[in-house]
Amino acid sequence: MDEVTASKLIAYHYENDIHPLILAHCDYSLEVGKGTDFKYNFLAMERQLVDRFIEGKPLVVFKDNQFTFSQDAFSFDLFARLHQKIPQVDLSANISRQIISELHDLTDVHRILSVVNILVGFAVSGAADGEKLMSDYIHVTLKMSEDSGLKSPKANQLCKLKHLQSFWRILTVEKNRQLVLKNQDPVEDLPENFKQAMSKGLLQKFKSSWRKIDSEHFLSKLVDLHWLELKRPERSLDLAEYELKEALEDFLGADLEENGLGNIPDDLQLRHLLACWKFAGEMESKKTLHS
Repeated sequence: MDEVTASKLIAYHYENDIHPLILAHCDYSLEVGKGTDFKYNFLAMERQLVDRFIEGKPLVVFKDNQFTFSQDAFSFDLFARLHQKIPQVDLSANISRQIISELHDLTDVHRILSVVNILVGFAVSGAADGEKLMSDYIHVTLKMSEDSGLKSPKANQLCKLKHLQSFWRILTVEKNRQLVLKNQDPVEDLPENFKQAMSKGLLQKFKSSWRKIDSEHFLSKLVDLHWLELKRPERSLDLAEYELKEALEDFLGADLEENGLGNIPDDLQLRHLLACWKFAGEMESKKTLHS
C-alpha cells in the first residue's frame, strides 16, 4: 500500500454522495390501505456508482509483505559475522551484575534486547567502530528515540559496540532467569526433546556439584548453546542425548577446567536444558531467602 495515493482510492460521503444517489433511483407510490410501496432501480444505481466512483481508478493489488520479529531474525551465524566486523570483548562479571541491578523488570530486559538486536543488525551490515559507545550509536548514528535507550546508566557509560555479544548474553541470561521465576519456559522455541526432567538421582548429583560451578558462566554457556548451536537448522533432534559437558567442549570450545564446568555431572544431557534453567532458578531463590 506504500505506493497508493488518495486519488487512487474510492472516497465518498454518505450524506452528500450516496444518499442522493439512492433517492434519485427510487420510485414510490402510495395506495390506500397498502401504505407506501418503494421500488429501486438497482441497475441504474449500479451504472451511476461505477461512472462516478469507480471508472478510471486503477486496480490496487494488496501485497502481504511478510516481516519477522527481531528475535526470530537473530540468526545463529549473526555473531560470527559480527566478529568479522568488530572483534568482541566480554564485559566483566562485576559490570554485568551492576547493569542487571539497574534494570527494573522483565519489560526493561525485553526492550533492551530488541534494541541490541537492531544494533547487531546495523553493525553487521555497515561500517561501525567497536570503540563507539552503544548509547552514541543508538541516538547519534541511528537517531533512535530516547525511549530506545539502554535503561541502565552503567550500560550507557561503559558498553561499546565491541561488547554487543557480551551485553546480549547478559540480557538473555537475565530474561531466562525471570521467565523461570514466573513459571514460564525460557526455551519455548526448542523441541520437547530438550525439556525432559532430571531424575531424582541426577538432581541430587547436580545439587552437590552446583556450589563448585560458576553459575553465571554456566548459564551464559547455556544461552550460547541454545541460540548459537541448537538453533542451527542442521542440528538434529538426536542432540538431545548429547552430554552437556561434551556439547560445551565440542560446540563452544569451552575449557572444562575453568569456572568449575568440569563438575557438571556426566549424565546431564542437552535434553535437560529446560531442567537446568529451572534448577538454577530454584537455587537462586534459595540463595535469596538465606541472604
